[in-house]
Amino acid sequence: MIYLNSPENAFFETVPYVRFDKFGFRTEEPLLNEGNAKDARIVGQKPIKEWSKEAILKAVSDCCEIGMELQFDPKLLQNIPLTTLQRVCLQYAASYKVGRNDRVRFYTIDRNVLPYLTEDYINSLAK
Repeated sequence: MIYLNSPENAFFETVPYVRFDKFGFRTEEPLLNEGNAKDARIVGQKPIKEWSKEAILKAVSDCCEIGMELQFDPKLLQNIPLTTLQRVCLQYAASYKVGRNDRVRFYTIDRNVLPYLTEDYINSLAK
């Protein structure tokens, strides 16, 4: 169960323009999107079950390679449990129709929050 009052989410109260959806993930998008799920994967969006720890670490390191400056070493993220890492680093992107009546929520790396994360905060999550 995800709690909106968890310590991971307390940090994001200091970051501007951050809202939470009913599942506890940060969102800035409307809940429904009539796009194509195949196209979403091309731009880096995936369902939550496909965001493994390795996938998140690779996406964060890709952000560093394109010039994003972080206040922490991305290797520190390896010590954080997967569910916490998903809540901290992912942002709800859209909901896509994948079957006749099924919709799947897609998430992407939150590039707005990564620059605000500090080593102290990441170390507190690893405990």
